[in-house]
Amino acid sequence: STLYSLLSTLYSLLSTLYSLLSTLYSLHYCTIRRITFNNMMNIAPQDITEDVYPLLEAISSEQFWKDCDVAVQDSLSLFEQNQIHLIVTDYVYTVLLGDSNSSVLAI
Repeated sequence: STLYSLLSTLYSLLSTLYSLLSTLYSLHYCTIRRITFNNMMNIAPQDITEDVYPLLEAISSEQFWKDCDVAVQDSLSLFEQNQIHLIVTDYVYTVLLGDSNSSVLAI
């Protein structure tokens, strides 16, 4: 009975571990696909050269990020103004440099 209980607990732990590893693999796979897709539209990190330094400087200023915060807050407030109550209160956003040679961005 004790052995059965231990094996049952071990099986449960292994099942949970398998589920967790499957989820992590799935998230990793989705992240890789998302990065690949982003690199179709945006400048990939490995393609950053001195030519884009002025663009990097422009998006590195404190004022740029303050302006982004204001724009995001203004956009989110439109939901509340229309009686749509958002349950999420913390948002993370990213600014990417578009690749001017990308046919996807030309659409």
